[in-house]
Amino acid sequence: MEEDHRIYQPFVERKLQPLKVQQEKKLQTKFKLKEEKEELKEEEKLEEKQRLEAKQKVEEQLQRMEENILKAQKVSEMRKQHEQQVQQKMWEQLKQREHQKLEEQKRIEDLKKIKERWKLREQQQVKELQNIEKMLQRQDQEKEERMQKQLQHNLQKKEQPQRNRQEDKLTKYNINNSLQEAAVNAPEQHKQPQQENVKQKQQEIKVQLESLNGHLYDYFKKRLQVVENELSYHKLNDLHKQQKRYPQICNKNADAMAPNKRSGLSTSENNFYKNYKNRIDKIDKELAIGNRKLMSDRLARSFFDWYRNFLHNVKERKVTK
Repeated sequence: MEEDHRIYQPFVERKLQPLKVQQEKKLQTKFKLKEEKEELKEEEKLEEKQRLEAKQKVEEQLQRMEENILKAQKVSEMRKQHEQQVQQKMWEQLKQREHQKLEEQKRIEDLKKIKERWKLREQQQVKELQNIEKMLQRQDQEKEERMQKQLQHNLQKKEQPQRNRQEDKLTKYNINNSLQEAAVNAPEQHKQPQQENVKQKQQEIKVQLESLNGHLYDYFKKRLQVVENELSYHKLNDLHKQQKRYPQICNKNADAMAPNKRSGLSTSENNFYKNYKNRIDKIDKELAIGNRKLMSDRLARSFFDWYRNFLHNVKERKVTK
């Protein structure tokens, strides 16, 4: 039996060898299939990963596109709002310019009306001032005529005692005394008609100036009062002037006027002129300020110059006559 077994062992081995090979092949194919499945799984995983990454990229791109679209919409809206604001500002500026233009035209028309009113007012005030000047000239002329009449009357009184002087010394003495008394009382005789004349002149000037501004009238009234004081001062010093003008009348009775009184009179006269000039200058400055505020420049200058030179012109006319 042992021999038989040894005889058939190679045959069995030859029979069994293909089975092993087949089993090995099967195992190899299984292993390959397994590897292929694993490779397929890996490929599927890789494809899934790539697909997910591609999907994520697409989603990110879509999100960026949506954000860009929203930004573009916001920018367009902001641009529209800015354009609307610019248009609104331009429209408001145009309206404002039109309004300013209308206001400027209205202001020019108002200025024209004001100029016309000032022109009419200036013409009216010039006429009133001319009337005042004529009235004052007429009063000066009447005053000079009265002074000439008084002078003639005094000369007649002077000639009468000179003709009677040769008759009797007593009569001459009485005549000289009467002449002196007449010279002393001359200012008193002139004082009452002068006061009436001043009141009449002030009333007429007041009536003429009532149409002017009240502030300007106050300045004029103040200056008129100073002028009246100056005229009164000269009237009160007529005796001193008559003594200078007719020394032959009062030489014999010169003791009645002491030297210190005569010097005091001249000093007071100089002081009066100095104070008078200061007061007039001050009032003229106020008058000029009032003129600049209340009247046109041309009318103010003519008004100021006329009243500033009024006394000077009156004195010159008196000196020439």
